[in-house]
Amino acid sequence: MESNPTIKRREQENSVRALRREYFTVKDAGIIYDMERHKLVEIANEAGAIYKVSANYILIKKSLMDEYFEQFHVKAGRYREDKESDGES
Repeated sequence: MESNPTIKRREQENSVRALRREYFTVKDAGIIYDMERHKLVEIANEAGAIYKVSANYILIKKSLMDEYFEQFHVKAGRYREDKESDGES
């Protein structure tokens, strides 16, 4: 049985809406950044992106995470050069 195109479209719109949000739960952020919970919280803490709403509820601010990740951006072609120079040491 084929899936209903209207339902599929609605699911896509909900996914896009979710990605536009500014704050994510740890679970949602883990899916977005494709990381395990422990590492994600560690990086979010370094980025200053954690908002502790209550004892058991943490939100992560997407814009601060994105800014933090930008400092690790490798220019085109530089990754291989850096990797090769590390191996020569």
